[in-house]
Amino acid sequence: MRVSALANMIIAAMSAFATGIALGAGGMFSQMLSTWGTRILGAVLLSLIGIWMIGKTLIEEMTTNTAYSVRINSLNLVISILKEPARADTDHSGVIDVGESVVLGIALALNCIASGIAAGLMRFPFMLTTFAVACLSYLTVLAGWYLGSKAGACWLGKKAGFLAGLILIIVSFCQLKA
Repeated sequence: MRVSALANMIIAAMSAFATGIALGAGGMFSQMLSTWGTRILGAVLLSLIGIWMIGKTLIEEMTTNTAYSVRINSLNLVISILKEPARADTDHSGVIDVGESVVLGIALALNCIASGIAAGLMRFPFMLTTFAVACLSYLTVLAGWYLGSKAGACWLGKKAGFLAGLILIIVSFCQLKA
């Protein structure tokens, strides 16, 4: 399974775009609160996202249900996200093409909204944060497909949600101390 460079750029751009919008919304909301209040609210939101990710990972280990669905009724769009993102390859060509990357990009961009709002509340720098999201999205998709093709389903893939949740909790506490 491969992801073309263009498809990966589309996924990264969609994640950065969603993060930018969420950062802006969080930043506007932060203008209504004190600096300390926004830090606390942002840290609580990031911590809750981290706890949710850890809990979701632990629950997935105990269940056999592999599909998640998000329905956007106004667009009549159903996005099915499976434990294996390779299932986004709807034409079974072995390559995530541009069209398939849009569907995958939407799903990944939805993940960026809550953390983007929290980052905006904590007054993370807009340009640096959106640029970092784009770069890291591109690199993690690239690394994920590369490592997945070499190592298959390794223990890290099964624990990625747990590790990501733990990192969000650590970042939230670091921002409180800053």
